[in-house]
Amino acid sequence: MAKWSCAPRRKDAPSLGRRTRLSDLPECFRPHVNMNALRHATTLTAELQAQGYQGSYYPVCRWVARWRSRDAAGSLATPSAPRAPSAKSVRWWFFKAPADRGADQQRFLDLFTMTCPLATQNASLAIDFHDLMRKRDLTNVADWFQRAAAPEIPIEMRRFVKGLQSDLAAVHAAFSLPWSNGQTEGQVNRLKLIKRQMFGRAKLDLFRQRVLAA
Repeated sequence: MAKWSCAPRRKDAPSLGRRTRLSDLPECFRPHVNMNALRHATTLTAELQAQGYQGSYYPVCRWVARWRSRDAAGSLATPSAPRAPSAKSVRWWFFKAPADRGADQQRFLDLFTMTCPLATQNASLAIDFHDLMRKRDLTNVADWFQRAAAPEIPIEMRRFVKGLQSDLAAVHAAFSLPWSNGQTEGQVNRLKLIKRQMFGRAKLDLFRQRVLAA
């Protein structure tokens, strides 16, 4: 190995070439690449070749990558888009009073209502039904059913209305009776929490003691 590496190179041996560097992109073509650095390097290479560029795709690609990775003072890279809020967050923003919403929340809701009118209809009906539930206003429930079941209303809301109408007795009980299943749901949540904490760590007897003592 050492003998081969130290042997003199023959004059007629084929050249292995050299690694292309960033500076291999000619100066005359760099302004065009700098002005269009947000476009794909393949497209830029084809445009440069039409202007007389005889090089390959790789110098253009590396020059574009260098231009995009420059610092914020001179970079043309597009800023990262803000993270979109979750559907659950947007839902609760609708239920908030306008005075309780933040500036960013209100700005998002204004844009949302302009770009998605169908979802805005659903949100408006949901808020009305929420107000009826809080006021226990059973007299206007039938009118709400009629508005929410209209053909122009999105299908998701009409399915919800159909489910409520299939069990009107439960709806009337929820509006008129003072009881709820909140206590039951709370106990179920407590049992599930203890079960997950002890999964794979204890047997039924210890689980029973924790349930009784908690």
